[in-house]
Amino acid sequence: MSILLSDKSKEFVEKNDISHLLIDITFIEEPCTQIYDPKIEMIKKIDTEKYENLEKVSGNNITLFLSKEFIEIYGKLKEYQLDVGGFFTKVLILKNIDPIIKNTCKI
Repeated sequence: MSILLSDKSKEFVEKNDISHLLIDITFIEEPCTQIYDPKIEMIKKIDTEKYENLEKVSGNNITLFLSKEFIEIYGKLKEYQLDVGGFFTKVLILKNIDPIIKNTCKI
């Protein structure tokens, strides 16, 4: 398992002094639809002890902690490609993972 940073994400990580990230799942439920979308949260160096029981991947001076929910839905990836996204507010995103959209109606 490795971490690949785009040029924009390298600049973002350096500018914001980021070294630890949590990869988790955002779950949205609409009528007849469930959406699972990966999300990335920054972890302060002081708070890393809370996440020590989680699976982790390190590389490029970054440690990614993977939530159990993320692993259940997406599994462990060979490569985690980080990029910068967002229109007004810039955030780190996983470039090589798409949201999972499930139709829950039987129509």
